[in-house]
Amino acid sequence: MHITPENMEASYRLLLTALPFRNWRMPHPDDVEFIVSLHRDRRAHHCAYKDGIRHEISVSAREVQSLQLLTETMAHEMIHIRQDQLGLRDHHGKSYQRMAKLVCRRNGFDLATF
Repeated sequence: MHITPENMEASYRLLLTALPFRNWRMPHPDDVEFIVSLHRDRRAHHCAYKDGIRHEISVSAREVQSLQLLTETMAHEMIHIRQDQLGLRDHHGKSYQRMAKLVCRRNGFDLATF
């Protein structure tokens, strides 16, 4: 799969319609910048700007090469957006683990690889 900002945004929009994201008041896609990277050390990362109002999600074209993995990776980064919205700074700590379990259970993702 060739990752583009357009299919990253499409994945984000799809997940906005799924639980739990549709109840989380996630940012509108226009408030998220979607960037393709070539990182080898991570699938993706999230950054927040302007007091958490503007967000950036960067996905590695080297590490994410399927639609399924793009969707799971996007869901992972959307949890980080939610953590930012709630002022939670434990990254992959307890708040992340709690939200990841919910996201995986609701959407059929494998928590072990999520």
